[in-house]
Amino acid sequence: MPQVKQLFFNLFMLFLGLSSLAQLSENPYNPELKMDELRIRKGKKPVQVYFLVFGNSKRSEHFLIVLKRADILRTDFCLTTADLVNRVAGDQGKIDYKTLDEDWG
Repeated sequence: MPQVKQLFFNLFMLFLGLSSLAQLSENPYNPELKMDELRIRKGKKPVQVYFLVFGNSKRSEHFLIVLKRADILRTDFCLTTADLVNRVAGDQGKIDYKTLDEDWG
């Protein structure tokens, strides 16, 4: 079980780091801009943190509805797996899958 937690943490940090580099500062879903607010609201060691994981749905006609629903849910942070799913990222997606396979089996 500790290995699963470590895997989740590492993947989360990878996605968080990559997504914060790719997003513009005016993007309301950029977690970096809201981390201080989250720490103030939840404290240093929160008991409950709610998060939302987005899949590869950015090209869907329903994506704006999903974003509005995400706002209503008031999650503490969101994680997107978009470009890692189905190798949409092209060569970078293949590199990411290879790295995951080599590092995590």
